[in-house]
Parts: sequence; structure tokens; C-alpha cells
Amino acid sequence: MATQLAEIFVGIDVSKDGLDVAVWGRTKAWWFANDTAGWADLVARVAGWTPALLVVEASGGWELPLVAELAAGFAPRYTRRDSLPLGAPKDIA
Repeated sequence: MATQLAEIFVGIDVSKDGLDVAVWGRTKAWWFANDTAGWADLVARVAGWTPALLVVEASGGWELPLVAELAAGFAPRYTRRDSLPLGAPKDIA
């Protein structure tokens, strides 16, 4: 019998062509194209999960359109950018 998770944690690995999506505690992973159709499919899938935390790998800018699409589909509470220049504020509310 599968264990039902109280909270869902989603991780997204970003590359130029694709998005590998994993959910903590599940053995299945998903792949979406890193384009407008793939972003829409991913947002629809993730919306059904209602994740407590969603983490997107910073990947040289390939993640930015996806993050914008996710922000439009959800109300992000907190974003942290580690790839900003030295001295720039790291926390963006």
C-alpha cells in the first residue's frame, strides 16, 4: 500500500530542451518540453498536486520563462536568486 504524503515537494531540473520533474517520495518522474506548451502542461499537472514547496534549478537563464509561467499560475510566497552579482540583494519577495 502506498503512503499518502501530507505535503508535496516538487523539484524541477531545467535544461535547454526539457524539464525533468520529480516529487519527493514518488518513484515516477515526468518530462516536459522547455517551451510554451511544456510550461502550460507542467503548470496544469503541478496545480493538481498543490505542492507545499516547488524548487526550480537555476540553469543559466533557461529557467526564467518557466518561473514566469509558474508565477502566473500560482502565487509564489518567496523566491531566492543565488545567481545575482555580488552585492545584489538575494531575497526577492
